[in-house]
Amino acid sequence: MNNGSAMAFKILSLDGGGYRGRLTALMLVELQKAIDTVCSQKQIPSKSIFDCFDLIAGTSTGSLIAAALTIGNSASDVLDIFKNDGAAIFPAQSLIDLIFKAASTPLFDGSQLENVLHKYLGQNRLGDLKKALLVTAYDSWNNRPLAFRSYDPACNGIHLFDACRGSSAYPAGFPSHAIKDDQDTNPYFQSLRAKKSYFSFDHSCEGRDGLPLIDGGIGANNPAALALAERIGSQSLKTWIDKQSPLLATDTETLIVSFGTGQMPPCINYEKGRGFSAKDWNGHLGNPLLEMMFVGYSRINDELCGTIVGEQNYFRFQPVLLSDVVDNVLIEKNNVVRISAGEGKDFAGATFQATPGVNKLFDRVCSNYFYVNDYAKDPDSPEKQLSILANRLV
Repeated sequence: MNNGSAMAFKILSLDGGGYRGRLTALMLVELQKAIDTVCSQKQIPSKSIFDCFDLIAGTSTGSLIAAALTIGNSASDVLDIFKNDGAAIFPAQSLIDLIFKAASTPLFDGSQLENVLHKYLGQNRLGDLKKALLVTAYDSWNNRPLAFRSYDPACNGIHLFDACRGSSAYPAGFPSHAIKDDQDTNPYFQSLRAKKSYFSFDHSCEGRDGLPLIDGGIGANNPAALALAERIGSQSLKTWIDKQSPLLATDTETLIVSFGTGQMPPCINYEKGRGFSAKDWNGHLGNPLLEMMFVGYSRINDELCGTIVGEQNYFRFQPVLLSDVVDNVLIEKNNVVRISAGEGKDFAGATFQATPGVNKLFDRVCSNYFYVNDYAKDPDSPEKQLSILANRLV
């Protein structure tokens, strides 16, 4: 391993999770604090998260965070997006309202999400960016994952708004978003046609040839492995990086930093699992099946990335929330935060609900995840890993 890893190619990966992105933002603020501490110790100018990474990848709420960082916002600025506008995008609703909407329409009409994206991303296009950005989405017409890349010339004309709005269109939560074949996006559609995978237009896209986009989490809720694949095999990325920083283009070491949005494993035992109905598995927000699928996909990504770049070069920050009833052997693991039954209910609805209870829970989870115990002698603790990482980034 190259211990002088300031020259490593550094990837930041940000999971999807709706309003749970506020927890990611809180953890990024802690990362910035750790970076500031190291810069102070080394007596060098402070660096922002923007300065510390070469490629930033995001899915769904992670796409908004990634895009905001890529255009120069600080971690605190990103947190302010959730503080100031989170409740507008994800308003608190009664159980009756949620049940009624879930049976007939998406939970939200998407207008507030679009207002916030316009507010913070403006008219920026992918081709305007000075940092490599990767945003995932899913084409529900052709049934395939899609990616928007700031370093791909075919994506130069695509607005950040469209990439992030498509990536954030969580099924049942928000309406799908259309990307249409026009003068700005035509090179992207030409690139899709040139690929061997099946391609056709959805002509129902408001009377225009286009594609309906839904949440990128359908294909890559944790985009770390996809970002690594780009690092390994994308000629567009290599060419773009070579123009930005020739030294990085020839470097072989890769450092990946991946942030989740928290997880609350259902912990379904043998007896309960045998009796679960289809409604039990799927029938409510925070449903066990979906949570298990996202956790499973994410852990496969963790295994792939850790194996390919080496465990010492893969940093994953993902608080696990478990109630007191779970075995103490699990509770004692350093990535686990104890929660009460009431907090568990708050977290179960946190994907689509910005409430004071959720905000309070996120603040406590972040604090407990990094600082609740004396982790100074534990190299695997999140706090210790944060310190090690900050030294690697600066």
